[in-house]
Amino acid sequence: MPTKTITQGMVLNAFIDKMLAATGQENTNPEEQRAVREGLRLQLESEMEKAMIKALPDAKLIELNKMLERENVSDDEIEKFFETSGVDFQKVIEGVMQKFAEDYRNNNAGNAGGQV
Repeated sequence: MPTKTITQGMVLNAFIDKMLAATGQENTNPEEQRAVREGLRLQLESEMEKAMIKALPDAKLIELNKMLERENVSDDEIEKFFETSGVDFQKVIEGVMQKFAEDYRNNNAGNAGGQV
């Protein structure tokens, strides 16, 4: 039986769908909902990336900058760098997602106001 791989994008989309449902915004027209979802996903990804970089110790940040200055650095190398940096990025990302959902709820308080 084939297995389905859950991607980061799938997780973020599910999270955003839950945010929209909690504020009563999941019933907008499909085109508008797609645009809102995409905008929120890009904002969330940006916040996650900033938090990951901010969580790095100074020595690791210098190492990352040197790595990124190379023209041929691969996505796999960058991913491995973060995986082996010694930082608990799962905790960092969870915090970003909680704050993102809270900020979204606060900015959309006039809607359903549910929990994410």
